[in-house]
Amino acid sequence: MAQVSQGLTALTFWVLVHFLFIFGAIIVYGVQLTLIRFHMEKYNLPEEEKDPEKRARIIDKRMLLLFSSLYLLFNIVYWPVCLSS
Repeated sequence: MAQVSQGLTALTFWVLVHFLFIFGAIIVYGVQLTLIRFHMEKYNLPEEEKDPEKRARIIDKRMLLLFSSLYLLFNIVYWPVCLSS
């Protein structure tokens, strides 16, 4: 019978990081809905930023840039390290 490796493999690490990206996107979506739903009236925002759809688009654009940048950075670091060892 073959022995099971006790360490964290490169593939396992890659999958875990991708699960974190997915979980992070879900968390951002939940925070976005909460902000739009409950906090819009509390803050003295300009009228154009009180529109829930416009506010959602602003958050979406920022998170798209953030998640894309982090994913690109992860791959720039991960693949050279993984392929060099």
